[in-house]
Amino acid sequence: FPEDFHAYAAYVHSGAEGNPFLLQDYSTSEPQRGSYVILYFSLLALLVRFTGLSIDVLWNVGRFFLILALGLMMWKFTRILFTSERERFLAYALGMLGGGLGGIIFVAGKFIPFFSRIYSTDMTYYLGYSTFGFMFHPLAMVSLIFTLACVYFLHVHLTTKQTKYAFFSGACALLAFFNHPAGGMIALGIFYLTMLWELYRSRGPALLQKTRTLLLSIIFPGGVVLLYLLWARQDFVYAFHQSYYLFLDKREPLIGYMLGLGIPLELAAYALFTRRMFRDAHTQMLILTWFVLAAVASLALPAGVKYLYMLAFPVAALGALGLIHFVPRLHLQFPALGMRHVTLVLLLICISSVPFLIYSRVSEVATQESRHFLSFDEEVALIFLDTQEKGVVLSESRIGSIISYRAPQRPYLAHGFLTIDYKEKQQALVAFYNPSTPAAEKKALLDKYGITLVFYGDDERALGPVPTGIGLVSIWSQNNVTLYRVP
Repeated sequence: FPEDFHAYAAYVHSGAEGNPFLLQDYSTSEPQRGSYVILYFSLLALLVRFTGLSIDVLWNVGRFFLILALGLMMWKFTRILFTSERERFLAYALGMLGGGLGGIIFVAGKFIPFFSRIYSTDMTYYLGYSTFGFMFHPLAMVSLIFTLACVYFLHVHLTTKQTKYAFFSGACALLAFFNHPAGGMIALGIFYLTMLWELYRSRGPALLQKTRTLLLSIIFPGGVVLLYLLWARQDFVYAFHQSYYLFLDKREPLIGYMLGLGIPLELAAYALFTRRMFRDAHTQMLILTWFVLAAVASLALPAGVKYLYMLAFPVAALGALGLIHFVPRLHLQFPALGMRHVTLVLLLICISSVPFLIYSRVSEVATQESRHFLSFDEEVALIFLDTQEKGVVLSESRIGSIISYRAPQRPYLAHGFLTIDYKEKQQALVAFYNPSTPAAEKKALLDKYGITLVFYGDDERALGPVPTGIGLVSIWSQNNVTLYRVP
């Protein structure tokens, strides 16, 4: 989604301009102190500041390294699941490329009304494509990398009984939280439950040592998160976003979750129902805990469909286990079916959403929608804005979202979620360009939000003519785009 990239880039822009570790939401014009801790964005902000490269360039270069890190961490993670290289490869392929039935639902929806009703934009980008789809989402990748590391170190700790690995695991859960809070809460949940499970299993003299380990390793990450949330919620903008999100009424149909995870979920269910488990109790407990926590979070949180990517790896682990045991059983029933061929066919079905994802992304860009491209005049106008003093620019959200990370000004209207009171501001913008709206009301809007510049392009022209009687002064114009200064 271009709008989401602009919003994320706006956080990076705030760090490059100001405090790189306490970021601000530049998608809204309200004053704020900066309470967002998003470590990956802080890293990009520092790179922008010291290299002089653009956010766009660093964003895409960083994405490449994140994909590489995710792939390496996933391969290392498979070591705790299986000893056979073939079995590790199956789990790896399902984890990195396995998706749901998003592409099939899209095609079927053209012919079967039922599928068209459950199909949505969110299902296209989140339900159907699992981890591969989220290779376009850096915070999701960072969250997955640290969650994998958290689970991996937990397994090492449970196996070796060395306390240092518990600290490493807690630190990874904390890093996951300070990159993607929802994913981080799942990682922290896995960490907490595992340590409590270890404490429960402790007996005799080991209990005191286990208790000390539990206190040292759990209270630190949990305490840091709690103190941060208490501090951050004193910032009006941060508190508004958290409250708005938690009470957001947006749910996908339950069947969409099942179809979205597709064949890997069915294979995982087969492993669970036939009680095919991993080689040791530690692995079994970790994978099932991750699966349950991610499933509950996805179903409970508003727009929780976005967090199904957190289910990708536990589903892949269980799905590979189901595939390993299902194919021989199918071969016994139908000897004519070769085991390798059946495995390959099922694996291809599991990754069939990947080419559809690529097609859908390319076809969107090929349509040359205005949300993907700027006109030449708009591009030059943004360059001119970069020479102006800080302030607030009145524009439609498409341009506003780009201003949020490419200009020193703040946008009046940008991202549908991150702009405070987005709907009310949008209605006020429509009224601003309505010729029947009194000039005093238009002037009051400018004063209320401290608007210093007005961007008037094709999107704004569609709303109405430039308001008169409020003293707007043209300071730059080229073809279809004009910039006005507010006196």
